[in-house]
Amino acid sequence: MNNPMQVVHFQINLGSSLTFKEGYFEIYAIQEQSTPNTEKISVNTPTFTVTLNSNSDVYYCLILTITQTNEGNYSEQHPIQLLSVFNGASTEVMLNEPLTIANAFCYAQFMQVSQEQTIAITGLSRSIEVAHLMRLNFMDDAGNLSPVISTSPNHLETNSYSMWNSLSNLLYYCLTDASIYQAFLSATSTPDLQATSFLGGLSFLVHHPFNNVDFIYDLVCGEEQVYTPSLPQIQPIGKQTKAVSQWTLTIKVHDSGAKNFLIGGPAFVVFDKNDRAWITNNVTQGTPNSSAFCTVLEPDGSPASFSPLFGGGLLGSGFGVATDLNKETIYFGNYGWGPTQCNPQEGSISVFNCEGKAISPPQGYTNSLHRIQGLNFDSKGNLWMCSWGTQDPLAPSDATYYNFKSHNSSIVVYLGGDPNKVVSYDFDEMASPYNLTFSVTFDKDDNAIVSNAGAYSKDDPSKCQISSIYKLQLKDGVIQPLAQWTAADNPETNGYEIFRQAAVNSKGEIYLAAIKSSRIIKFDKDLNYLKEFKQNIHLPWGILIDRNDTIWVSNFGKETYATNGKEVLGPTGVTIIQETPNGASNHFMTLPSGGHEVLLKNGFPLYGNISGDPSQPLPLPCYSPLMRLTASSIDRCGNLWAANNWKPAATVDIKENPGGDGIVIFIGVAPPTI
Repeated sequence: MNNPMQVVHFQINLGSSLTFKEGYFEIYAIQEQSTPNTEKISVNTPTFTVTLNSNSDVYYCLILTITQTNEGNYSEQHPIQLLSVFNGASTEVMLNEPLTIANAFCYAQFMQVSQEQTIAITGLSRSIEVAHLMRLNFMDDAGNLSPVISTSPNHLETNSYSMWNSLSNLLYYCLTDASIYQAFLSATSTPDLQATSFLGGLSFLVHHPFNNVDFIYDLVCGEEQVYTPSLPQIQPIGKQTKAVSQWTLTIKVHDSGAKNFLIGGPAFVVFDKNDRAWITNNVTQGTPNSSAFCTVLEPDGSPASFSPLFGGGLLGSGFGVATDLNKETIYFGNYGWGPTQCNPQEGSISVFNCEGKAISPPQGYTNSLHRIQGLNFDSKGNLWMCSWGTQDPLAPSDATYYNFKSHNSSIVVYLGGDPNKVVSYDFDEMASPYNLTFSVTFDKDDNAIVSNAGAYSKDDPSKCQISSIYKLQLKDGVIQPLAQWTAADNPETNGYEIFRQAAVNSKGEIYLAAIKSSRIIKFDKDLNYLKEFKQNIHLPWGILIDRNDTIWVSNFGKETYATNGKEVLGPTGVTIIQETPNGASNHFMTLPSGGHEVLLKNGFPLYGNISGDPSQPLPLPCYSPLMRLTASSIDRCGNLWAANNWKPAATVDIKENPGGDGIVIFIGVAPPTI
């Protein structure tokens, strides 16, 4: 049955006293692969209507080229456009500067700019839908400002709201000052493509956010700020000297779905078949002790109806969460935090279907497990789990109530995902509780790449173990080592490197995060050392390699510290490494403060409640919206979800209150996963 047609009302609403006079638009339904041929429809009033199919599953793209405003005429050789992407059910659609900027970021991975500077948006219908949901965090189709970007934890707790407005001001001034427009086109051009339209230049800016940052900022920072708050109005915090370090927009989320169960130490994110984000939650916020829930977020970052999710044996999940091959079932590894009474005497995994129903028993599946960190499925549906081994708390603890027995660290495999069919490997001659098996991934031949963190104790040599990485093969129900490499050759660390996540690129080359030496180590497919990366690397935990072989490193970062009650900001962010035959580019993506203190979902300061007792010291205010990261994941639209695992001031809260506050989503920065 055909969907009914409806009249859609469009309004062009430019900033300040700028008024649209003449132009033309092209409109089409967004398709997976090709853009339909469209006609250019002239328009000479700020309002117009178009009759469209009202199917809510269809998304439309409208590009309006402005040829005249009350400020003058514009060259069609260097056009200035407004961009709108809207749902087929919408009847009121706004065209303005802020929506153009937000659309360019949210649809960045689906927007192509040709050599002739024509603009086309194509993509899978589900991907376009998810991108639209993220766009609604900024503004709806009718031009109404979203409370997501304009209130905590965004607003002025990050610089993103101000950056969005600053780029909207830039578009405004491109319409009022030809010299600013020409300078913008010049600054955003690449060696391969010359920007000859505003949308072309904006697309290049989104894909190359580190190019000419100061120059582009200076173009309009001294002008009247039509859209506010904007970057020039931000007061620098601490040693922060600039309000912008790269042109990236973010949405920060910290709502688990319940104020009395705050997010505490999110460590890893995976996406299910519905594009929901399943996030491990280390601790009960405000304590170092294990939590008993996980967080599940919708594709736009809002909590799912069943989040926070309890049951199935959840207890202090750490780096371990994975989906089965169909993304229908989600598996959490339970690690346990704080003193030993918060650690599970037996390790376990908790299993849920993608609608939040527990599949595992109340104590989880425990067969052969001893505190689980990373876990992953191979291509045959076998579940590989990193069994940590030792019962020692990860962070210092004042109390030890139980003397639980430690076990050798190992890699444990549930064949076919069946907890009753188990094989394991404890690294033979290196067998020890202190290997501290941490992460597992796979090469193209389904061999497992397993990292062991290693351990060091200045007081107890029996607790010392060299950090290592193994290549393992599962054959005929037996796990066999194919190759290994240890950090024994590093005299600076006595072989103790605290290895974290490993990742494999399309060539089979292996990359490994090493905390103690703050480096990324590169190996060939047989674990022969090749090289290392140290620039912009700050205690790396997570490594993600996208489909273009770009490397995304999540840095745990050095702790901040307090001076006279003020936080001194540390290097927190994501390192982006792109290797080419001519060398490697290296950038550091972070998120500066917008000038306001970071608050939890319940409205309290990050480090705790204000008691009101003048004899008690006030909690340290935090101005680090991006915190100490352990991992990042890319969704189907190219948004990078970075896990704020640990609060910045570890020297203040290592024993009491370490858990970070949520997820920072960098919009449209990476190739989509699908």
